[in-house]
Amino acid sequence: MRIDWGPFGLAGSLQSATSRRCMRSRFAGVWIIAIFFLSASGALAWDEGENFALPYEPPAAEWEPIRDPNRPDARVWKSRQNEKAHFRIEVLRGAGGALAEIRRTLDGPGKASCAGFDTTTVRESSVNGYPRILWRTDCTRADGAKTTLLHLAIRGRDAVYLSMRIWPGGPASEEFETWRERFERAFVCDTRSPAQGCPAGR
Repeated sequence: MRIDWGPFGLAGSLQSATSRRCMRSRFAGVWIIAIFFLSASGALAWDEGENFALPYEPPAAEWEPIRDPNRPDARVWKSRQNEKAHFRIEVLRGAGGALAEIRRTLDGPGKASCAGFDTTTVRESSVNGYPRILWRTDCTRADGAKTTLLHLAIRGRDAVYLSMRIWPGGPASEEFETWRERFERAFVCDTRSPAQGCPAGR
């Protein structure tokens, strides 16, 4: 099954990024670096090294796991109410460049193909000592169709961690705020680092 990322060409933009860097940055899947959903019941034992912690685990009644054949290592869910609405997590292991470069790469296809395109910074700061950027992109196609993406990127020591929420037609303001709050609570921690260690009891 091929995932339709609309006008943004997400898979292609990530592939172009690695090509431009002459494959010095190797993309690896979320199975290699641990992801924990903080909503899970019970204590979590952190894996050795970097861990990506998210405050939201997609409920099976609302979200269906799918595979992106262009990015087989990513974790992707589609909404059971709207198959073009997606939640996506991907880890770019060893990726070079600043978060601003990652953002430009992901925004590039939309700027090139949308009749109207806006990219807006929601928050740019650090979380647990790691650089983080949260931004929104809005695309209007020539036929008037709209797509909104909420992006999160955190630069760890070993990888760049990405989360994306995709709304065909655009989100209601309350839903957007819910996802913004979820993404702002995400963090990276490292069991090897006293300064950026993982919380006790997880």
